Amino acid sequence: MDTEKFTHAKEEALKLADKLGNPIDPGILDTVAAFRMLDIHTAGSCEGHADRITGGPYVMFESPESGELLQQLQQIPDRASQEYQELFAKISTLNMTEVQKLLPLLDGFYEHRDTPHSRRLIIRCFGPTVAKLMVQNADLAEILPSEQRAHLLADDQLEMMAFTNYLKDRA
Repeated sequence: MDTEKFTHAKEEALKLADKLGNPIDPGILDTVAAFRMLDIHTAGSCEGHADRITGGPYVMFESPESGELLQQLQQIPDRASQEYQELFAKISTLNMTEVQKLLPLLDGFYEHRDTPHSRRLIIRCFGPTVAKLMVQNADLAEILPSEQRAHLLADDQLEMMAFTNYLKDRA
C-alpha cells in the first residue's frame, strides 16, 4: 500500500458526508478511503451501532454521474414512459458498473478465507440507486436480544475490517 496515497484518500474521505449530511463514521473511514483509492465510488456508509439497528457495518455505492440523473428520473411522473425507462436503465448501468468493480475484490478476499456464508460480505442491490456491501447475517440484529446483537455487530465489524485490510493491500 502507498501510505501517502492512503493518507490523502483518508483526508478526502473525511470531507465527505452522506445524503443526510452525516460525516463518515470513524470505524468505516478506512474502508471508504480504500475504495476511493481503488476508484470505487461510495454514497454512504455506517460502522454499525449497538444502540440502534443499522444492519451492521455497510458501504453503499453509486456512480458519481447517477445523482443528477436520479433527480431527473424523479421528475418524470409516468413510470411506464419510454423516457422514464431509458433513464432508469442508464442509472442502473452506471451504478452496476460500480458493483462490478467489487466482485473480483470479494472473490480474491474469500479465495483462501474460511468463513461461513452467513458471515461473508455480500452485495445487496435495491433498484437502480442503492447497492450495499454488508455482512450476510447483519439483518439478524433485528430479532436478537441486545447482548447477542452486540456480539453479532462486533463479529461483523471484524469481517469488514479484514476486507478493508485486504483492499489496502491492493490499493
